[in-house]
Amino acid sequence: MFKLKDYKEEPYVLDVMVSCTGEETIKIPALTEKNRNFIEAVVKLDSRYGKENNENGEPNKKAKEKLKKLAESSNYPFGKDLKFSLDEEDNKYIGTTHYWFKQIKENKENNFINILGALYNINLTNSTRRSYKEVFYKAKHLKDKLNNKLDYETIKTELLKDFKSNKTNHIITYLTDPKVMEGNGSCTLSLASKFCSYACNYFNLEDLYSKYDTIVSNNLHYYIDAYLDNSCDLNRDYTNCKKSNFKVNGDKNRFEKNLMVYEAYSFFIEKIIEKIGIKEIGKNELDHIIWYSKK
Repeated sequence: MFKLKDYKEEPYVLDVMVSCTGEETIKIPALTEKNRNFIEAVVKLDSRYGKENNENGEPNKKAKEKLKKLAESSNYPFGKDLKFSLDEEDNKYIGTTHYWFKQIKENKENNFINILGALYNINLTNSTRRSYKEVFYKAKHLKDKLNNKLDYETIKTELLKDFKSNKTNHIITYLTDPKVMEGNGSCTLSLASKFCSYACNYFNLEDLYSKYDTIVSNNLHYYIDAYLDNSCDLNRDYTNCKKSNFKVNGDKNRFEKNLMVYEAYSFFIEKIIEKIGIKEIGKNELDHIIWYSKK
């Protein structure tokens, strides 16, 4: 059983949830308002975070030319030669996260270029480590599934769809499906969920998506044990996902099971947020508390 140990008198020490058994002691950062405020301050001091929120962070001319060629191509045109950068002084600079979602929202330039720019930016800023080729084919699959309609209203409508009841027809699925790429395609759940989370944030929509992240998935079972009771294990699939630390598998034949993992992962995060009842802690704040304190 976990118990809260707070450090009210020590502002720079995180509150923790502690579980002591005869064999081990487990400590996890608690989901408290104090921890939330401290971690969010740390996040804002992160120079990369501040830079990515710059809505005027436009990519340079060479990067735009590469994106234009990608947008005009049916097949990936660059072999292993394509590379983008987050360094503003580099001629391959891809631009900021906020810039690309502003472009989508204002329907500026080529809509497919905007989607590609956002995905390549997220792939770099969040270290999701997907190949440039794979990001291209996932973006192209999204475009095909939406019948080339990548304007703001279409993307917003897709984001507002409930994932659980639309798993086979959802933006998460389109951007995750490993079958759209021959050879070494993989489950890009981290990239897809982060795209949706950032889109909701920059479009001022509700906090609808949990970012799938390995650090969070490895520690989520502790938070389930600390904050929820067994009645929240609604079915065997959810329980099995918890037992496996919400791991996804790159095997193309396990794609549907990977979607179930994300469904369970999202369900438990929502239940934890509901249980703690702290208005200032939503999906992003929970992600930050676990990620920044455990990385």
